[in-house]
Amino acid sequence: MVTDLLTALRPYMWLLVAVTLGAAVLAVVFRGRLRRLMRLAKAVATDQRLPKPVRYLVVVGLGAKAMPIDFGVDEICLGLAVILLATRYRSVWNQIRKEVQ
Repeated sequence: MVTDLLTALRPYMWLLVAVTLGAAVLAVVFRGRLRRLMRLAKAVATDQRLPKPVRYLVVVGLGAKAMPIDFGVDEICLGLAVILLATRYRSVWNQIRKEVQ
């Protein structure tokens, strides 16, 4: 059974190796940016200058990203939070970004 699986996947082994190496290179290259984004998400979710509904949208959106929910709750919550941060709470958003960087 395992030998049959290996035989079936043999033509794709080099592709699998290339994709794995590419993902590893991207992880190393973008590691700093990813860390900054995670710190920024945490800061937005916990900053007291933002009203609770905006913080809750961020928390629910990030929490839904970690769970296998099919109908787009995470995109809706994070999209609404981004729209509010970019329009109504722009000055607070800019202050938070400057503090995190």
